[in-house]
Amino acid sequence: MEVPVYNTPEANSETKQCYSRSGLLPHITQPQDEFQAFLSNWSLDLSLLFTVTMLKQGTMSPLSSVMESQVLQAFSTYAIIVILKMMLMSPLTSYFRLTRKVFANLEDTKFVSSEADKKLVRTDPDVERVRRCHLNDLENIVPFVAVGLLYALTGPELSSALLHFRLFAGSRILHTVAYVGALPQPSRGLSWILGMLVTFSMAYRVLSTVLLL
Repeated sequence: MEVPVYNTPEANSETKQCYSRSGLLPHITQPQDEFQAFLSNWSLDLSLLFTVTMLKQGTMSPLSSVMESQVLQAFSTYAIIVILKMMLMSPLTSYFRLTRKVFANLEDTKFVSSEADKKLVRTDPDVERVRRCHLNDLENIVPFVAVGLLYALTGPELSSALLHFRLFAGSRILHTVAYVGALPQPSRGLSWILGMLVTFSMAYRVLSTVLLL
């Protein structure tokens, strides 16, 4: 076998191909005046060989294989959906403040008045309703993201995972519509309960899989 020479792109490429074919470290010769470069290349190639060996033995899994999980991809999709829905509550609150001319801070009143007006610093039922809806999102979506990630890592069936994620996303959207639109109960209460049950179901799966006390 021809011994590759270091410090050239062609040599490094040939060395890595040689490693992948034989799995052995070749004998390397290096001029004295390039000793530092030799050590750097040797360390890099040794690390590469170690990683490849570990992967072949099954003791290390690449991150790409984890991200290729359909369950994790589904979780990422629905997590982004509910997070974006929660983030939209902030501009919705601002919209209600501007249209109702209701502000929480005195300096904010200059958006609708040439001078600061203390009369505009007050509360409004519609604004408070949106704020409470936003707070409810924080109380439910943040736990869903944390528990849902752990749930996805336990390797559940894709159909079961999709059912959990879809039910939660649907329940939160329905909850927001019912809350902001002041729909009659129990529409809002049932949607809140459904989202909570989904999160508890995923938490039960995680605990039943990895419980260690």
